[in-house]
Amino acid sequence: MVGNSGATNVKPPTTWDEYLKASIALTDSSKNQYALTGNIASEPASTINTEVWPLIYQAGGTLIEDGKAAFNSSEGVKALEFYKSMIKDHKVATPGELSATEQDKRANFSAENTAFMFDGPWGIGIQQSANPDLDFGVIPMVKGETTGTIAGGGALAITTNSKNKDAAWKFIEYMVQPDIQEAWAKSANQLPHNKAALDADFIQNDPLLKVFAEQSIEVNPINPDLQMPESTNMRKIMINEVQSYLMGDKTAQEALDDSAAGWNEVFDKYK
Repeated sequence: MVGNSGATNVKPPTTWDEYLKASIALTDSSKNQYALTGNIASEPASTINTEVWPLIYQAGGTLIEDGKAAFNSSEGVKALEFYKSMIKDHKVATPGELSATEQDKRANFSAENTAFMFDGPWGIGIQQSANPDLDFGVIPMVKGETTGTIAGGGALAITTNSKNKDAAWKFIEYMVQPDIQEAWAKSANQLPHNKAALDADFIQNDPLLKVFAEQSIEVNPINPDLQMPESTNMRKIMINEVQSYLMGDKTAQEALDDSAAGWNEVFDKYK
């Protein structure tokens, strides 16, 4: 999401380089104006979802491969180094990134103290409620070596020990029908999982939601949660290591290697 700002010559960025240049132009610490909230607090652990994971995919990396952590790669290092450079070198993020939460991120954006915010379609209604007068738009996630971002939302599944597998499957079949997905998405201000439902009028006629819908087709977002047996714990493992990197206690490679070791210990428990 991108808010209105005084720098009228700044165009919505499409690449990492443009994003950095725009962030520098939009930051004026003397006026408490920054490009973004560098929120990476460990509570709630979902901060890592929007602040770091998309950068790894945009750098050409991936989080999980063959049931193992795969982000401790050269691409992962590039993503973390870019993230840190925004916060520590160019200082385009609000101070206090280690304790800043998603709530702080949204509060800064609605108060017009920040110009950019990574969020999902659910964030549209949150911002409109927080500040009905806020003039903001939605742009696709910027491109690094490639395009990439993550998908949020919920999932439907049948557990191995379910005693009602047939009934559960009938419920899933019902829920994924285009018209049911459309009704659910409209009531929840979400995107439907069934791609056919993306053509619904309430999405195509909404200039904000439409951007998310188009991105979901063009970028093919990844949902890491579907592969993470202890998602909250695994998020915290990575957040703690990223914090160590931001504080200068570890290199990017060390932080990612230690994160990967922690993730793989979790994966090994479920083999």
